[in-house]
Amino acid sequence: MSLREALLVGLRAARANILPGLLLQAIMACILAFYLFHDGSREFFRLVGESRQELGVFFAMVTYTFSGAVLPEIMRVVLIQGGRVTLGNLKSVATMVPLWMFMGSAVDVFYTAQNGWFGYGNDVATVVAKVLVDQLLYSPLFATPVITGYFALRAGGFGTAARQAVFQRRFLTETLLPVQLASWLIWFPGVTFVYIMPPPLQLPFAVLVHTFWVLILTTISERGRH
Repeated sequence: MSLREALLVGLRAARANILPGLLLQAIMACILAFYLFHDGSREFFRLVGESRQELGVFFAMVTYTFSGAVLPEIMRVVLIQGGRVTLGNLKSVATMVPLWMFMGSAVDVFYTAQNGWFGYGNDVATVVAKVLVDQLLYSPLFATPVITGYFALRAGGFGTAARQAVFQRRFLTETLLPVQLASWLIWFPGVTFVYIMPPPLQLPFAVLVHTFWVLILTTISERGRH
């Protein structure tokens, strides 16, 4: 597949997720409005922020694992399997836990570093700087390759052929690039909302975006198998 074809595949994947992306942005905007203008909601988010600060990286690992490994299988059982839990569901959760525990800890470290580099403010310059570093460096150079590569290894049973495939040019053009383009549709506006929030609430808000993104990524991955 040529680079041009890969871009077209990626753009089609992005267009296919426009509606979920718009829904996510609307939800994030509503949550932000509740935080800014509703006292009860602000108190709730204060408690969430305190929990995040007290638990530290453990909060990130648990919430990312639940939203990335457990929640998609719960939705699959409820919406597709008629409430019947199978061994496949348990195996799916077990194989996804290591990825999302690692990514949760990585996100925690990255957000802490961002606050160290650019400060704790939510002025336009600070938010723009954090969003650009997040989406133009962290995402394409680390997050997307790690997550997409793990999904591919898992789909291939972590075998030798799967390990070799993720280092081939075809994986870059046919899988990694389309996923990255779809990711930008969700995460560019998503992390903008995240970085507007006070630091203790940035990770909880990121978990909301992550939940939607994992559901979309799972759909993209499963489409690729058929």
